[in-house]
Amino acid sequence: MGRLAVAHIAAGRLEEAVSLLNRLLAANPKLGEAYTNRGFAFLLQQRFAEAEADFLAALALNPDAEQALANLASLYYNTGRKADALPYVQRLRALDPENEDYRMLEGLLTSR
Repeated sequence: MGRLAVAHIAAGRLEEAVSLLNRLLAANPKLGEAYTNRGFAFLLQQRFAEAEADFLAALALNPDAEQALANLASLYYNTGRKADALPYVQRLRALDPENEDYRMLEGLLTSR
């Protein structure tokens, strides 16, 4: 069901993806990747509060979930919450110090 939901997201069928992920999480609320995927679908729908809640739920299950960290940092950055984004970007940099995207985002967040 998770892969099908990801395929729906890729195809732009976001409501179908959210519906599948809702069912998946109802059956097993400890699937961090499902929260990340549903959060991404919410993000694409500009449902920012729901996306944020799902990314945070994924990180509560696994604080090193790189995709959830990146999505949350991006959400915060792109909605003008740079101070909120910084600790997540710093965590990403600690996990993958060679990642150029993370380095660039950290630079954007720390430059004046």
